[in-house]
Amino acid sequence: MSEKPRQRSPWRLSLFVFLGVIGFYIFLSRPAEPVEDFEVVGDLAYLVLGRACLVIVDVSLAEQPDEIGSFDTTGHASGVAVLDQFAYVADGRAGLRIINIEDPGRPREIGAYDSPGFADDLTVQDNTVYLADGKPGLQIIDVKERSNPHLVSSFPVNGNVQRVAVQGKYIYLGDNQNQLRVVDASSTVQPEEIAVLDIGAEILDMDISTTRLYLATGSNGLVVVDITNPAAPTVLTTTATPGSVEDVSVKLDTIAFLADGASGLLVYDISDLNAIEELGYHGDFLDANQVEVNESGVYVSDRDSALYVLDVELDLALRRVSNTEQQQGKAQAIDVTSGYGFVAYADQGLQVLDISDPSFPVEVAAYDSPGAANGVTVSGDFVYLSDGEAGLQILSIQSSATDPLSLSAFAVIDSPGEAHQVAIEGQNIYLADGSGGLQVISTVDPSQPVIVGTEDTPGTATGIAVLGDYAYIAAGDAGLRIINILDSTKPAEVSSYDLPGARAVALKKVSEPEPLLLAYVAAGDGGLIVIDVTNPQEPVQVGAYSGYESVLDVAIAGESAYLAAGSWGFRILDITDPASISEIGLYNTPGDAIALAPLGEEVYIADNLRGVRIINV
Repeated sequence: MSEKPRQRSPWRLSLFVFLGVIGFYIFLSRPAEPVEDFEVVGDLAYLVLGRACLVIVDVSLAEQPDEIGSFDTTGHASGVAVLDQFAYVADGRAGLRIINIEDPGRPREIGAYDSPGFADDLTVQDNTVYLADGKPGLQIIDVKERSNPHLVSSFPVNGNVQRVAVQGKYIYLGDNQNQLRVVDASSTVQPEEIAVLDIGAEILDMDISTTRLYLATGSNGLVVVDITNPAAPTVLTTTATPGSVEDVSVKLDTIAFLADGASGLLVYDISDLNAIEELGYHGDFLDANQVEVNESGVYVSDRDSALYVLDVELDLALRRVSNTEQQQGKAQAIDVTSGYGFVAYADQGLQVLDISDPSFPVEVAAYDSPGAANGVTVSGDFVYLSDGEAGLQILSIQSSATDPLSLSAFAVIDSPGEAHQVAIEGQNIYLADGSGGLQVISTVDPSQPVIVGTEDTPGTATGIAVLGDYAYIAAGDAGLRIINILDSTKPAEVSSYDLPGARAVALKKVSEPEPLLLAYVAAGDGGLIVIDVTNPQEPVQVGAYSGYESVLDVAIAGESAYLAAGSWGFRILDITDPASISEIGLYNTPGDAIALAPLGEEVYIADNLRGVRIINV
């Protein structure tokens, strides 16, 4: 059954998810032909361009790939394999061509075999070429003497053989009848078919490992076949994609890179086939049709006759270490302390997770609040649960030898609006109270908290940050409101900055080149807005980053901004220069990333209907 990638159970493998084009080469000096196939060996990429030729490109300088040689074959160059100092080309009706590439600047043909069909694909092992030759089937060719290759045997099938892969003594063929055929070549003179598997779609390309075969099947997606027993191959999973899977390159049975046509390059985590997960993508291609991955980077060809070199940002790798989908509800907010995560659910109140092992969070406590919980803050021995129209619920945290953590109701603040986010400073609670603006609550007597100050703000106060004498309120379409709280009983707005959709705000002090205080505002579909609030009475915008459907929350960690970007998942921005912000990492959560909380090397994400995601950054 075909299914879209989704999240899966806990794992620990570090993965890369951020891809960026760092160089590309467009073949303009000859008739426009798509790249039919390519192989990268060391610093050189060998490409075949259909009716054009074999092209050799130096990719040692990834930013500037450079063509250094070419050879015009006589047929339709469709496949290429490189071994030692030779390039073997499947050249359509011209059969097999063998090119000496010892001097890549002057490639020259030294041998050929005129196969009876249409040579479409090939694989080379030692001194043997396995050639997918269309209607005449598989051709097994001895190339020990390169200048005089000769046929060892031919294996016809009921259909046209278009793709070939080899693992040990077994040959895997893809034909135009939507079938995978397995051939035992223990004797290359007398190969024997031992299995046929109906794939249900045309096999456009294949990648092989010891126990699995990965098939690119166009609009049918990625098909993974178990070949542990070559005589009885079985389909393990079929994964649909947004486009058409033209090619696949897999590393360590863990990460699949898919050339997905007009959808570009997709990167999937396939370490758990029961829950294949999209890690990242790069969409800047007209029609991605071939992909190869090695230690140096990712190489993608386009049907517009271009080769792209993409960088893999290993240093900014993200990995999901866990999820908590066992809690069915709408995760709206999260706060974390050493060892515990506190999650506010709109329909189920508060959930407490033991996160001492982030890869295996365990629920240890819960509190069913009367309202629609949308915010949570933990301070000392208390949890402050923002419960919408039910006000602010204050819960006491207790522990004992038999029960390491339990919760009990301690106090309730029936605020005039809808309780959202809070900030705790000394004996005061500062509450963003929706239509009620800012509420200042005194906890001089913790058992009897009382509202001592109010400042009505326009809009809907949902986010708050407090520093020194000022509170900074994210007030929806009323933008950022700056309120003097020096006298907590008489808070007063001193300025504002108009921007639409302000949802949350985080502050960052900058010391160089001059002392500044910057407010980073999650502004919904307006993206991330950076406001200089060094002078609270004259806020000035100094930076922005947009392009997401909706930025709902923001947290600052050093020179990075972490964003909860709704359906766009988790994003990391480099904010070293607020005037020139750039994206440096992403993680596509399966739900809608609504809120987040960083702690140490992990970021904890409230992912709405998909629970909590724990990401290692």
